[in-house]
Amino acid sequence: MIERLLSGFEIDGRVRAAARAAEPRLLAFDRAARVPIRAKIIEAFLAPVLEKGFPAAVSVAVPLIGRILSTPDQFVERVYNRHLKEGVQLFSEALGRVFPGMPEVDRLWRLHFMAGTMSHVLSLSQVLPQMTDGVCNLSDRKALVARLVTFLAAGFRAPVQVAETAARN
Repeated sequence: MIERLLSGFEIDGRVRAAARAAEPRLLAFDRAARVPIRAKIIEAFLAPVLEKGFPAAVSVAVPLIGRILSTPDQFVERVYNRHLKEGVQLFSEALGRVFPGMPEVDRLWRLHFMAGTMSHVLSLSQVLPQMTDGVCNLSDRKALVARLVTFLAAGFRAPVQVAETAARN
């Protein structure tokens, strides 16, 4: 079923292309300008899907998210490992360079939260205007990405929290 949902939709190529296309722009910034680099990494993660691929992404994302929730093991085997893992690794490494003091576990959780935010927007995109009485309009996708970048960048800048159970051990 997942294979059928993904047919004709180049997830792996888009994720890899977005990560690789972002790399030269990221390196163009000086190390002292970490904030713009951080925002550019987040934007490079979101923009290919939310700006350029939005109609196709919505048509694939909604049934795919439902399928992921019902068969998460198949998602890992058939989609994540084959199509997404390399792109996630590239973004994780880029974020690790601009957040050098952040433990890997926190970086991966925040990357997961970023993907979840994007999935949430995609899955509710058709009803969000109704849910917000038209206040949240998805027609200006650049503005949508800008809002998400601001929100997610704040999450990445937030202090690392030590889990209560880890602190006790």
